[in-house]
Amino acid sequence: MKSSTKFSLYPHIDSQLIIDRLFINSSLRLLMFS
Repeated sequence: MKSSTKFSLYPHIDSQLIIDRLFINSSLRLLMFS
């Protein structure tokens, strides 16, 4: 059961990390171009 809960939790964390990185990258690009 524990391993299954970990498996279900990790994708959500990964997706949030990816979204955060995309946001940071886009904001950095805007700062550089402006």
